[in-house]
This record gives sequence, structure tokens and C-alpha cells, in this order.
Amino acid sequence: MSKQKTNRRLYAITLMLAALVLPKWALAGEPEKEVVKQDIPALLKAYGKTWAEQDVEAAVALHTEDTVFRIMVAGVKPAKGKAELRELLTAIFTSMPNYASTPKKVIIGDNYGVFEYDMHIEANLVPQVGPHVFKPSDKAYSIPAADIIIFENGLVKEKVTYLDIETVRANQKH
Repeated sequence: MSKQKTNRRLYAITLMLAALVLPKWALAGEPEKEVVKQDIPALLKAYGKTWAEQDVEAAVALHTEDTVFRIMVAGVKPAKGKAELRELLTAIFTSMPNYASTPKKVIIGDNYGVFEYDMHIEANLVPQVGPHVFKPSDKAYSIPAADIIIFENGLVKEKVTYLDIETVRANQKH
């Protein structure tokens, strides 16, 4: 075997070993980000409490500065940052003074929680979601909903809410 082939093989073996032994950031030349272990069940419980109590400031305090909150309904713009989040939460809690929900399922990962629930709508309440204002119902009903909440360093980085708006439409007075 030629010296050149031997050197190429040694070089290839060295690269493979380095890839196995060295962290990826060392090969990329970027510093490794510190991974913070998060107690997702406790974070979800604390966050849920702020909603149950309709405490806008406490909820906002549990979000990162660059947080994004999306309600997945056509025409509803995402709230970006704490100021827009505060405005959105104030509008939600003002339009639903007796906000209540019933949990159905929770799925927890390393940095996220998926929360499936029923949001309860009171009789004669005028539901509003972003620019959409719906007619009230003469009876109470529930809207199936789900949240995906992503945490970063113990704070909400992103929240995405899915609401079954067709249930709202079906319950409007005609």
C-alpha cells in the first residue's frame, strides 16, 4: 500500500473518531448552548394558574421578551413580544370575564407541553377572537381547543392556540 493511501485512511479514521468524540459545536466552531433542565409539568401548572385567575401581568411575566403567541384563526395576527401579549391577554380576559376551561389531555416533552381542553362559553356572551365578533348563544357551550406551549429557560417562548371556531358559529343565535 502506498504511503499516500495510508495517510488518507488514517486521516479518514481520525475524522470519524473526532466526529464521535468531539461535541458537534467543536467541529462547527460555535460555542455549545447551555441546556437548562425544565420542570415542564410545574411550568404548565403555574401558567395555567395565571389563566384561571385571569392575571395578565403574572401571565406576561412567564413569557420571554421575544415571545410569540398565535391564535390559529384566520385574520388573527400573532402577538409578538410582551407588550403585544399584554394587549391580547387583556382583550381575551375582558371579553370573557368568567373564563374557564376543562383539561382533557396533556402531553409533555423536554421543552414543551401540548394541552387539549374545552373552553367554556357562557350563555349570552359575545365571543370575540381577534377581528371576529360572533353572535351570542342563548345557552352555555364548550369549544374544543388545544395549546402548544414551548418553553425556553423556564419561560414561554411560543404559544400556539387552536380553537374550533365552527363550534362557535354553530352555537350562535340565528
